[in-house]
Amino acid sequence: MNKRGQLTLFAIIGIIIIILILLFLFLRSRIDLGPIAPQNLEGQFAQIKEHIQKCLVEISEPRIRQIGLQGGFIEIPTDTFRLYNNNKVSYLCYNIQDKPYCRSRILTAQDMEKELSETILHDLQTQCLNIRAFDKQGYELSQGKLTIQTSIRNDNVLIEANFPISIRKGEAVAEQSEFSSLIELPLGRLFEASRDIVNAEALAGDFDTVPYSLAKTQLTGKPHIVQKLQPYPDKLYLLKLSDVPKDNEYIFQFFIRGEPR
Repeated sequence: MNKRGQLTLFAIIGIIIIILILLFLFLRSRIDLGPIAPQNLEGQFAQIKEHIQKCLVEISEPRIRQIGLQGGFIEIPTDTFRLYNNNKVSYLCYNIQDKPYCRSRILTAQDMEKELSETILHDLQTQCLNIRAFDKQGYELSQGKLTIQTSIRNDNVLIEANFPISIRKGEAVAEQSEFSSLIELPLGRLFEASRDIVNAEALAGDFDTVPYSLAKTQLTGKPHIVQKLQPYPDKLYLLKLSDVPKDNEYIFQFFIRGEPR
């Protein structure tokens, strides 16, 4: 009986110890037990940075693809586009009555950067970012105003977010305001080629795709492919690079408006 009683006592003591340990761990997560090292606070901040970086990629890449498929615009005014493969493809040059050449619609890289920045900012705030999800008890989290700056380069697009965020616990503070993501899509390179084509159409009323593709490939070391389709009465130009996998193909396309005859 003594042995059985001792075993029962040990079991009860063990259960009590486990309960005390669990209670201690629970209270430790809820109660500020004193100063925390700044490096430990940085660890808490890592999840927030990962969330922001993930959102930048998830939101930016589809919009950069969209602006290429739509001829340099995201929001397209009525009567400035033609549907092609379920995409609203912009006219970048308009026919002039009884003339072989056309009137160029001014589009700059700065225009695209501005529209991308505004659209990405809106999408981040309404579809992806949720910093308050990381607002843990015992920590003071604060966030400032989010701004987005887009820079179109030849073979990639840099998305920079200025978003002041800080986490404070006691005297320790972790903060950061600059976040960025590099989207590897050749919007700038293909847009540059589109300007050459639009300028030629505006001056001469035609453009020869084969010699241009060869010359551009030799000049840049990037294998340019320029296709010209002619769905009456317009011309559709499709620009892409052939040195990328098919599943990551990037296209910049646009229409030249023709004159019905």
